[in-house]
Amino acid sequence: MGFSDITSNQVKLTGQIKIAGNETVLDHGFIIQEAGTEANSSSEINISLGKTNQVGEISTTFKSPKSFDPNVYYTFYFYVRTEKNFIKGNLHEFALNSLSIIPNENRFSYGRDTIHVNGNFENLGDKFRIRVRGAFELFSLPFTLSADKKVLSFVIGAGPEVSNFDEIQISLVRKNENPKSYVQDLVQITYLAKVVFERAYHDFLTPLKFKVENIADSYYGIKNLFILINGKKIPYNNNLYLRDHPEFGGKTLNIGYMNGKDSVYFSEPYNLIQPSSDDPIIPHIDRVHPNTLLNFNAKQLHHFFWAYVSAKLGNEEVEARFDYRENLLGIHVGDLPEGEYDLTVYNQFHFYNHKNKIKVEKLKISTKGPYSTYIGDTIQLKGNFIKGLEYFVINQNNGLINSAVGGENEIKLEVISGFEGVTAFKFISSDEYYKELKSNAIAIPYKSLGYTIDKFYPTSGTTGDVLTIEGKGIGCVPAILLGDTKITPIKINNHKISFSIPRLPGKGKMKISISSVHNFYQSDNYFEYL
Repeated sequence: MGFSDITSNQVKLTGQIKIAGNETVLDHGFIIQEAGTEANSSSEINISLGKTNQVGEISTTFKSPKSFDPNVYYTFYFYVRTEKNFIKGNLHEFALNSLSIIPNENRFSYGRDTIHVNGNFENLGDKFRIRVRGAFELFSLPFTLSADKKVLSFVIGAGPEVSNFDEIQISLVRKNENPKSYVQDLVQITYLAKVVFERAYHDFLTPLKFKVENIADSYYGIKNLFILINGKKIPYNNNLYLRDHPEFGGKTLNIGYMNGKDSVYFSEPYNLIQPSSDDPIIPHIDRVHPNTLLNFNAKQLHHFFWAYVSAKLGNEEVEARFDYRENLLGIHVGDLPEGEYDLTVYNQFHFYNHKNKIKVEKLKISTKGPYSTYIGDTIQLKGNFIKGLEYFVINQNNGLINSAVGGENEIKLEVISGFEGVTAFKFISSDEYYKELKSNAIAIPYKSLGYTIDKFYPTSGTTGDVLTIEGKGIGCVPAILLGDTKITPIKINNHKISFSIPRLPGKGKMKISISSVHNFYQSDNYFEYL
């Protein structure tokens, strides 16, 4: 509601009746007068429109008996009179625009502009100011007029808080008066960001660094501002990590930005640095069996394969992982035929070719038994065992019973308590065990001789005395029985233990015994508790 279509001696006034009440409207219309004069004075003009039952907007064109003074502004309000009430609407103000102005089209800016507004500004005088509202506000912006008063000019720069696609509205208003009484829009400005890219040596782990150089920057999340990489856009972030965007790929990146109006690509494509094959990674073992995990010390690959890594042995895709905490590259060698293979490591951004071939050999054991041992003994086998590689040992039912680390073409296998009851054992790889893969390993025949209790000393003693027991595998048992008392001994070696005799329930002779899953073993002689 308000005014429009003002000329030198007439103006269109608009009011509104929102709802119809129960009272009859006896009169409605407008009261208009010069601003600053007292109500009900002789300057007040009542524009009566009479009775009505109309609801909604109500307009009338007021024709003034004399021309409006361009140096004076006028007030008016809409009223409704009923039998019991006189209802007044909001007070509005207007003034005659004696200026002729051609507003500029909305424009985009990269930070600082000189604006020229064409028109007729002969009556501008010193009663007007330029106001800026929007992303920042200025009460009065300095301006100049051309000698012929046909061009109004001013300089406007973005404030420090202005961000991409923020807007300001620049208007001409009267000084020392309600700015609503006269507002002439001159131009609307939308600010655009200019982004620069730091051309450093970047890889998968090092961020691409961006900066807004002309207006306010932010760590991330600027309105309508995007980074362009190979034609795809992502929200602006001044530290952009490629590891967070696996959807991109390629060794060469076309990088730019989009600010809501302009799409700008930087002059040259950017080439990511690549790992060098002349800086070889170091394998933990010199060859490998099928279905085995092969680890490399690979600190030099840390920046390239920190989060995403794939690998091939020859033309075969193999599972790979990179432990960035330990800088270990792990290659899960699949069920590959024997041979020598090139190793390539890659992701969507980087490629590494290992200089040395990876040799794959099936496990071949030359000493195949059969073996018959006591618990605690050691079995030594010959074959193409790999030094430093852990082998898993399973029984005839594929249950895990031990593991052992290979030596140079041999392995020493300690026979622990899990071998009791075993009739055959096999060596399998780590992946065959952890991934429950079918194994074609050859079963080695075996017979367990269990445990023995060969001797003990002293043959008698009391509480606090040290009792020593010797026997095959006796150091591998978790507990022994002295009579009916269960005791946890101290292991001296696989075949010797000792313990301090506890307080027993009664004096006398008793036997020493061992109870295992498969058998019960007892000393031939008695120990006497004094």
